[in-house]
Amino acid sequence: MIDRFKDGLDFGQSMALLNEAQSAQNLLRDAVDAIVRLRHPIVHGDSVFTLGSIGVEKLMKIVLGLVHLRNNGTWPTVKVMKGWGHGVLEMDALVASTLEANMAAATHRPYVEKLVKEHQEDQHWPLLSAVFDRYGQSGRFYYLDHLARGQPDEWEAPVEFWNRLELGITDGQPNILDMIAGEQDEAERGYASLSFVSATSLDKWWFMIHRAAIQGCFGERGKTIGWEIGHMAARCWNRAGRSSRIGRRSRGISMRCWS
Repeated sequence: MIDRFKDGLDFGQSMALLNEAQSAQNLLRDAVDAIVRLRHPIVHGDSVFTLGSIGVEKLMKIVLGLVHLRNNGTWPTVKVMKGWGHGVLEMDALVASTLEANMAAATHRPYVEKLVKEHQEDQHWPLLSAVFDRYGQSGRFYYLDHLARGQPDEWEAPVEFWNRLELGITDGQPNILDMIAGEQDEAERGYASLSFVSATSLDKWWFMIHRAAIQGCFGERGKTIGWEIGHMAARCWNRAGRSSRIGRRSRGISMRCWS
């Protein structure tokens, strides 16, 4: 097969990148679904934290790797990638600055700028990404570590970070608290509304990265990888916490990078 990119990746690396991109898509798809279904963080939170933290970290590292590949002709070394660690908040800032610096490469810059602006105006993303940051860095074995050390970590448990997110949502939408305080059906709608807002925040960030990649902000190969990390669009979440996907296509690993 002919490598039409000639950017320094061999065939094996190209296939590894495709697999990573598919994995990121799978994790983020399931993370959004898990958030939509979340009703009680102490019961449903672990699935959300695990899927979300790994999926977001993986996609961020793919983005940073693609830009490094475009600029240097090689994928980042293991040492460089380990240096990024599991800190979603630090990587989020790095991805944001990388996107800003590469905005001029977009095929339709105003479109990407619009998506970025919408994401920047999302007041819930900082709180949601803080959940994933804490879980990725030390939250996975929070209680096991407490057992081993005989005292809790200096940081709060991941579920407390999630509670902070929900408080942030209800501060801006107090009607949700009124619903939760109501009868069973009304309370269910309230919890579903909380989940809807959180899921939408992750969904919008994912969509922004997906479209920015397709637009060329992360290099020529990034245009192809943008489809592989695909947002599974069009996705609509209703207030009852159910999803409807219009024109969704199931896609396996393709050979687009080598065709």
